[in-house]
Amino acid sequence: MPTALVELPPRPHATTAGENTVKWFRNLKVVTKLTLGFGLLTVLAVFVGVQGLRGMAQTDESLQEIHEHHALGLAKLLEADVHMLHMSRTIRNVVLDVGTERLSDRTAELEKSREQLEEAFAAYRRTIFSSDSAQQRKAAEVDRLLTQLQREQQDVLQLAASGRLPGMLTTSKDLYVDAGVKEVRAVENQIEAAIKELEAHQFAAMEQFSERSASSYAEFRRSVMGVILAAVVVAFGIGLLTTVVIAEQLGGEPGYAAEMVHRVADGDLSVNVETKGNDRTSLLFALKEMVRKLSEAMAEVRMGAATLSAAATQVSASSQSLSQGTGEQASSVEQTTSSLEQMTASITQNRDYSRQMAQMAVKGARDAEESGQVVKKTVEAMTSIAEKVSIIEEIAYQTNLLALNAAIEAARAGAHGKGFAVVATEVRKLAERSRTAAKEISGLATSSVKVATRSGHLLEELVPSIRKTADLVQEVVAASNEQADGVVQMNKAMQHVDQVTQRNASASEELATTAEELSAQAEVLTQLVSYFRVEDSHERGARMPPRPGVGSAPHGQTPPTAHALKAAANAHGPVAPAPPPADESPMT
Repeated sequence: MPTALVELPPRPHATTAGENTVKWFRNLKVVTKLTLGFGLLTVLAVFVGVQGLRGMAQTDESLQEIHEHHALGLAKLLEADVHMLHMSRTIRNVVLDVGTERLSDRTAELEKSREQLEEAFAAYRRTIFSSDSAQQRKAAEVDRLLTQLQREQQDVLQLAASGRLPGMLTTSKDLYVDAGVKEVRAVENQIEAAIKELEAHQFAAMEQFSERSASSYAEFRRSVMGVILAAVVVAFGIGLLTTVVIAEQLGGEPGYAAEMVHRVADGDLSVNVETKGNDRTSLLFALKEMVRKLSEAMAEVRMGAATLSAAATQVSASSQSLSQGTGEQASSVEQTTSSLEQMTASITQNRDYSRQMAQMAVKGARDAEESGQVVKKTVEAMTSIAEKVSIIEEIAYQTNLLALNAAIEAARAGAHGKGFAVVATEVRKLAERSRTAAKEISGLATSSVKVATRSGHLLEELVPSIRKTADLVQEVVAASNEQADGVVQMNKAMQHVDQVTQRNASASEELATTAEELSAQAEVLTQLVSYFRVEDSHERGARMPPRPGVGSAPHGQTPPTAHALKAAANAHGPVAPAPPPADESPMT
């Protein structure tokens, strides 16, 4: 089977150490960059200073070497040469001064010069390097010659002290040669030659050391110049890198950025912050984006403030209309409640009368059964019953009228009055039945009176009629009880409607107050936003997405004003429906 080729992902670009260093340097804080740059400059300055101190130390060592080993040694040789010349003159004076008068002074002077010569030469020997064997040998030879010179000088001094020197002077003209001074002069010449040779060696050594010092100085100067040049290059590179990185991060001059920030702080959001074409990370680009977004936000806030002000006005108008409708509804509910109270009183009175009629009917039946002697009383009772029945008929008629009024008010109440309308209809039916029953009772009572007046023997036939009348009265009592219960329920319903109406009135008043506060806050917000100056509203509106305004909510959503109304209504209880218009009459 052929092997499937696996496509390898592209290799990422390999970053060099320099790129990583530059990237790391870009990510540092400005304070850190400046601190690092000046720190490196300080290190370079310290390094250059250390090199200078090292060169100064080498120069000091060279000067000390010149002073301690060459200049001081040469000075001591010259001093020894002077003392040697003084000793030679002293010996010559000893020989020339014939006599022993001043010999002791000359001897002391000679000893002093010798001591000074030995001290100067000893000081010179201390300046000789231990590694310089030639000078060591030459110095040892001078020491030997000085010892020999001392012996020769002692011989001359002894000769002068013996007093033979004047006789020798008269016999020979070449006293200096013949009187034993020849050996002294020979030793002096050897010493002087050795000192001159040592002086020449010191001069040669100083010249070599000078050449070597000049070469070392030239080499040190080249190294220091190289270090200084490298430090200047590194310092320039660090300064240039720091400047470029900070300039890239700023995106422009700091003064220009400060000017733009001050203009934004003054509320001018129409500023055009100029940036480079490929700039996406600098401070000026961030400032430009901030100004753009702030300008868009302020434009949207300004539009929102205008929309909020319009919505507040609409809510205020709606709340005023709702408050007016609620007041009218409360007045209607009060009238209906008053009518119901009157109806309740009438029904209560009707129920009391019906109970009395029932008691009287039962008593009449019992009296008719017990004795026929009370026919006359029965006739009177039946007459009274007829009168009461007429009253019941009148009550039934009034109940019918009250039920009709209740139905009218229930129709005005709308959905909340449906149950009340049903109860009113039942009350009307009961009133019609009560009226019919009252008419029947009235007829029966009239017939009973006629029968009673016509004949007493028909009493037995009248008793069943009386019982029937009692039964009808019981039905009237039951109907009155039902009617009273219905009116009680209607009264409770109207009380509930009254409570709801009162809550609606309170909610509408609070909603009106809230709308006024909202309008005031919208005005304050508009004044605050007016502090900022943005671009042209037409250009800004063309770039901003459309926003749903008052009365223009998307399909299936509730406008903001309706949401505000619902929130206010839910905070204070359910809202009762508004009453029907005045030109619409309820169905009877």
